[in-house]
Amino acid sequence: MSDQSCCRFTTSQGLLDIEDSEIAAVARSANEIRISLNQAQLIRSEGLRRETCRATLLLTGFISESAHYYVGTGVTATHPNPSMPIDLILACTYSQGTLNLQGMLLNEPWFEWEIIATGIAVESILPAQDA
Repeated sequence: MSDQSCCRFTTSQGLLDIEDSEIAAVARSANEIRISLNQAQLIRSEGLRRETCRATLLLTGFISESAHYYVGTGVTATHPNPSMPIDLILACTYSQGTLNLQGMLLNEPWFEWEIIATGIAVESILPAQDA
């Protein structure tokens, strides 16, 4: 994937937009992180058709991750649940191997999750009604 200011991934089915997606689950292994998403948007037909879907992102060659909880401008506190850093993606970027996700956790703002990995791909896309 190339550098992105908003997280849209090109797939064989169309563009997968993960902003405003819910993180349903996170699975970690020694060198991979899988992020399962609900409410992602699959954009087909040159942006004319959007479908809500479930998707899984696979980050390979995992290097590091960090989770931050912001309680004021530039003021951080101990993250209450670093194993699930955020559960609603409201902003995201991808640049030079770093995926930065920002949003909410349990309806409370503002959390940030930064993952550094050598690769990122969309592992699966499923219709939302198959949930």
